[in-house]
Amino acid sequence: MHKYRGSHRLKTIKPLFCYRGLISFQLTLVLVNNYLRAKIQVVADIEPEEGDVEAEAVRNNLLKSFNQLINILSYLPQSIMHTLMQTEICRQLVYLISSSMRIKITDAQDILSLKDVVAKMLKLTGLIQHGSIRTG
Repeated sequence: MHKYRGSHRLKTIKPLFCYRGLISFQLTLVLVNNYLRAKIQVVADIEPEEGDVEAEAVRNNLLKSFNQLINILSYLPQSIMHTLMQTEICRQLVYLISSSMRIKITDAQDILSLKDVVAKMLKLTGLIQHGSIRTG
């Protein structure tokens, strides 16, 4: 807990989504008797079923888009594609790619807030294809 010493009225704080390894969690700050209290809740991602054709197509499109991005951006090592190609867990693929890119905090929060891993892959693919990646 942290003593809140603000002179202005504390408004509702939007929950913050984070991940550690393969676990996503939601962090919400709550004001209780002039103290900020963090409320942490594990968020379960919904992985696609084994053999899901749509998920495999989205995964392949994400890998193709990211491979093209690697050829453009100097800060991304070429060797990362080998690791990504070996990654079978779609959630892990999303987190590896998104953590290696320079994306806006709001875009990262949007990805983490989605529970469906296929939706996460679609969102990340959209960011790559529409040039929402910082190059510097």
